[in-house]
Amino acid sequence: MSVESDDRLWKRQTLSGIPEHARFALWDTIDIDETNRLEVMKLRRWEPYQGSIWLEGEVGSGKTTLAATIANELLNQPFLMQECIIKDGELVEVAEEGTFTPARPRVSEAGTLHVRTSTSLNFKFIEEPQFYRQARAFERFGRRTGQPDPLRQACDASVLILDDLGKSCDGKRDLDIFQVLITPRYNANRPTIFTTNLTWEQLATVFEGSIASRMSEMCGNRVFTLRGRDRRMRA
Repeated sequence: MSVESDDRLWKRQTLSGIPEHARFALWDTIDIDETNRLEVMKLRRWEPYQGSIWLEGEVGSGKTTLAATIANELLNQPFLMQECIIKDGELVEVAEEGTFTPARPRVSEAGTLHVRTSTSLNFKFIEEPQFYRQARAFERFGRRTGQPDPLRQACDASVLILDDLGKSCDGKRDLDIFQVLITPRYNANRPTIFTTNLTWEQLATVFEGSIASRMSEMCGNRVFTLRGRDRRMRA
């Protein structure tokens, strides 16, 4: 897959918050440390319908680059497929991607029609320390200036990358912001990609019990660990 040569992809990346240094990262172009090749192969097979994922590793191990790669690949395909189930002319369910295979409408029982439709991808990439600053600034000034609410945008994103989790959670105010972010995403089962330098035990001391428990349930066994030295320090 190649990056679009026009401005449309760049605009989507800007609106989504993809870091500029990682906007050309794609599966076929990124440099993969041999130590992490198996983890990257598994990560490459991930699809949003499968649920949230946990990406952990030391500083410079490539977590942000891999998260951005996922984002760029998804933004190159700005529509997610879903299956709408229509019964007696009424929409009764929107099923998860991956639970069906037919490319054409099918009938599972009398009066029930299954059809494939596409839905626009609403993607957001946020760095945790910067996100807290933006959310606090909006609370103070944003409502008067008409600026978009960064917390609402993150809550509503169909796919969210939360980069550098646990790096800069400063007291109860930031914890409250994080709770407001995670709770609706947990309730709606919206896929979230968490990246962190910290161990799970360290994060559990940063976030209170219910938040840590919800993140753990969201990710399940979709935990990817990157190893090796700081790639940014290599000559």
